Amino acid sequence: MADQVAQKKFTVDDFAGAISAAMPKLDLTDQQISTEIHQLMSANEPVDPADVARNIGVPVELVNARLDSWPGVYRDSAGRLVGFWGQALSIIDAEYRFQVDGKTTYAWCALDTLFIPKIIDKTVRVEAYDPVTNEPVSLVVQPDGVRDVQPAGAVVSMVVPDAPFG
Repeated sequence: MADQVAQKKFTVDDFAGAISAAMPKLDLTDQQISTEIHQLMSANEPVDPADVARNIGVPVELVNARLDSWPGVYRDSAGRLVGFWGQALSIIDAEYRFQVDGKTTYAWCALDTLFIPKIIDKTVRVEAYDPVTNEPVSLVVQPDGVRDVQPAGAVVSMVVPDAPFG
């Protein structure tokens, strides 16, 4: 079976469909919560759920209930968010440096660095190291695309999820 998967050619639509299927289903309020968290985390400070609730106009109990039901949510001892769906503050070890508005946060995988800039509607500089050669890799990700890839011709490899993220 693994050989069959390795041999299959995946399209962008295949990846998008698999990732969408692996994510929790979000209603409009969930989307507002997650977008606000990503925006606030970009300041490289722990995010208080009360700030999220106030900024989008919902009860903090609702925000906490949603956060408690989602995977990939990490809190500090005060209950503030320090890691959320692919974006993390420097207190959590992560491979990809994620620079936005002069602040550095981190991303857990290459895919996260490609979709979060669209969510927060900002340009992000991404830095990482090639896992084989240990050479630096960098790129600028804008909400509408990628530019300034160094080294030229760098590529991203991804595992296609076959089950919900957990």
